Amino acid sequence: MAVGVRPWQQDSGGNEAVPAGPSVEVVQMNVCGGLGCYGEDVPDRMQIVDYAVDVLAGTRADFALLNEICMDQLDAIVAQLDASWAMSAVSVDTLATGNGCAGHAYGNAVLHRGTLVEARTFESCQQGHEPCLENPPLELSGEQRAMVCATARPPGIGNEVTACSVHLVPRGSQPLDGRSWDEWNDLQLQSLRTLVVGALDDMGPVVVGGDFNVVPERVLDAWPPGWSELDDELRPTRPVPDPRRKIDYVMLSPGLHAADVELLDVATCPASRLAGRWCTDHRPLAGTVIVG
Repeated sequence: MAVGVRPWQQDSGGNEAVPAGPSVEVVQMNVCGGLGCYGEDVPDRMQIVDYAVDVLAGTRADFALLNEICMDQLDAIVAQLDASWAMSAVSVDTLATGNGCAGHAYGNAVLHRGTLVEARTFESCQQGHEPCLENPPLELSGEQRAMVCATARPPGIGNEVTACSVHLVPRGSQPLDGRSWDEWNDLQLQSLRTLVVGALDDMGPVVVGGDFNVVPERVLDAWPPGWSELDDELRPTRPVPDPRRKIDYVMLSPGLHAADVELLDVATCPASRLAGRWCTDHRPLAGTVIVG
């Protein structure tokens, strides 16, 4: 593990009797790369890059699922990883107004190792489209979020694996169109379930990760049967340094198994606007996924 990226917990608790087989390393990380954590100054915003590179190279990630990342930060991460731990990016621009990216696009991304087979982007309820809202689609302000997926063949395993990054709208950030917050969250999760059962169902091994902004009970109740969460202890991921709520997830399709799950420590970045100068306000979630 790279310096400054020590695991908060090194075992996965109840993940027992994990079968042997080909595996991939997966990391979920809300980068908090925009205005809320860093402001508009480019050198300040780029301080997150070294920390992200340490996380991904230190965990030897095959897939990284990233939220709230400015596309110039993403380009810099890929450039640094190219020398030590080759990864390529698939991203979706969400173009949030005032996101603090100094004119650069902003959104979700999947970093992957190996050969890219297919990249796909899916619109869903959190963007204000059907089947989420009926009469007519609600004009949402701020960040319009979509799910981005990369199907790749990571080095050394021979299997195709699909990894998807999604970011659900949190409380207080969007108009409600007359709905309660619980109804709004349920609509988003139902929309994700529709995508998972429909578009992703025939794609082989799939992981879907992101900042869901929802407590575990609502996520697990809404998710299709047979799927599991990377961290079966459901440990909190936010805020930093002492997390109290789990809102970051990596969901595994049926037949996949988790091992060596870690919640990683967060380093400090001098330009961060967060109390304590933490580089991000979420602990990254990392683990091994047995895929065959």
